Amino acid sequence: MMFLKPFFFGIIAAGGALVLELLFSDFLPEYNFSAGILSLSTFFLLMLMAAIEEFFKLLIIYKSLYSPKNDTPRFLFSALFLGLGFSLTEIFISNYDGISKNSGFYLGISGIIVIHTFLSGLIGWLLLKIKTINFSTMAVVLFVTTLLHFTYNIAVFLGLLQK
Repeated sequence: MMFLKPFFFGIIAAGGALVLELLFSDFLPEYNFSAGILSLSTFFLLMLMAAIEEFFKLLIIYKSLYSPKNDTPRFLFSALFLGLGFSLTEIFISNYDGISKNSGFYLGISGIIVIHTFLSGLIGWLLLKIKTINFSTMAVVLFVTTLLHFTYNIAVFLGLLQK
């Protein structure tokens, strides 16, 4: 029961990320994932999507779950459950509107679960290890997780990770 709250926070984070991604996508040039060509606009879009998703996970983990007095295992499990809620929401949304079927940008259910759960856990672990939390340390956490998420997105896009 104690991990239900972070799971729902993950759903909220995914919803916030989706809204922001949709707003930004209106200002970007057209992109075609099925072409398999990594154009500059596709590169930028993949980076932007990773940054937005990691920002929302970091924001909610820090604002809703983090406390300097946290019990380490419980906090890490909460961060992992947030990632699970986020990933299952992304899977539902991408399958609901046909994104994964029609765009050629197949993410794979297990890959989505692994990347979001792992990176949420990493955010939690980094927050526990950092002694002083401020803007610059939060920026470093965001940069690291965005870079890892972006690397995953590129690998999926280029077909390096198969179904």
